[in-house]
Amino acid sequence: MYQLKIPFVLFLVLSFPFITYSQVVWTDPVFPKLGDEVTVYFDASQGTGELAGCNCDVYVHTGLITSESTSPGDWKNVQTSWAPTVNDDWKLTPVPGEEDLYSYVIGPDIETYYNVLGGQEVESMAFVFRNADGSKTGKAVGGLDIFYPVYPDDLPFTAVFITPGSSQVLVPEGATITIRAASSETADLSLYDNGDLIGSTNGTLLEVDVTGDMPGTRELELVADNGLEIISVNVSYVIPNANLPQLDPPAGTELGANFLGDTSMILALYAPDKEFVFAYGSFSDWALLSDYQMRLATDGGTWWVQIDELEPGETYMYQYLVDGQLKIADPYSTLILDPNSDDAIPEETYPDMPDYPFDQTSGFVSVVVPGEAEYPWQITAFEAPAKERLTVYELLVRDFIARHDYTTLIDTLDYLEKLGVNAIELMPVQEFENNNSWGYNPSFHMA
Repeated sequence: MYQLKIPFVLFLVLSFPFITYSQVVWTDPVFPKLGDEVTVYFDASQGTGELAGCNCDVYVHTGLITSESTSPGDWKNVQTSWAPTVNDDWKLTPVPGEEDLYSYVIGPDIETYYNVLGGQEVESMAFVFRNADGSKTGKAVGGLDIFYPVYPDDLPFTAVFITPGSSQVLVPEGATITIRAASSETADLSLYDNGDLIGSTNGTLLEVDVTGDMPGTRELELVADNGLEIISVNVSYVIPNANLPQLDPPAGTELGANFLGDTSMILALYAPDKEFVFAYGSFSDWALLSDYQMRLATDGGTWWVQIDELEPGETYMYQYLVDGQLKIADPYSTLILDPNSDDAIPEETYPDMPDYPFDQTSGFVSVVVPGEAEYPWQITAFEAPAKERLTVYELLVRDFIARHDYTTLIDTLDYLEKLGVNAIELMPVQEFENNNSWGYNPSFHMA
């Protein structure tokens, strides 16, 4: 069922690489530039939703992502402070008559507000919202920062999907989603759903309500024609199948990635009391597809899906989306990519490290390589000293060696042996929270 809506007020959700895809923030104007005063709207009921119904003052914490930023967390030109500091200049204004909706003015323009210096290339505004003491925050799905693009002054004719802002959106069967699309100048806008025209207008914004009436992947196409140029933009969304019967995976399937030869794998995740789980990643071009909706096993908690047609030796990245809200890497990953920390790993420590897919997703990403050769152990008959003769050195590689790597540690073994040490107890080597740590707070215990 479709309902065409041509509104008088522009509402926009962010659509920007490596960030978020839910309707947490939108702006007026739609395509803000450095010289524009911008009204930012924040819907506290969306994203993490911690500030919904809080009956409290809401404050903005904001900065910029520039060409000098090395990760989504590397904000520049930050103009606010975190809790417990409060300032009336950072306080949002409740929108009259709209529950959980707030506004904030970036002015007199973006350039002045953020004190942008000459030569800085601004890519997006970054936001986190909070109450006075910071005990509640407003972030994107998955607890991620919120970002909104800043467009160049010479922006060419452009058309975008606003919602869905990526191909990572679920629409429950029977629910309604508003498809929003915009262009940077007046144009004939036409919207197609699986090839069927569902709405059109002449203007800069088109909104069409769509009800999810049948499970599957829906392909959307926006065609914008300004009389001189025609632009076509595509995105998809998925209506999950709520009636998939429970089905057990093949015998022997373990949690995590299970390879079936060199071209297939089964992904398995334990997530009890959930409605839907999808696997997505480089094998799906980072789109949610109905083919990768995971099946629930008869134990009521294990979700699994088989992925075929993999290329042996290729690097594949993936994540899970749980109930359309929680985006996670595989807890049983043996290798992950961290968008905030990987840039600090030197090339000599990890040559040819996979590039993080900033233009496709956000958060931790799992990595697998089908058909990867097993590690060739050089010593297969190692004999440890008797327990009563052990002299153990507890060693934290990060602090013991300036380069923080195991190759250098190998070159240091003779020194330890001269001290009488005949065994090393490595302090935790797996992924853990907070880089400045001894590692006893694991986050990915196999990576």
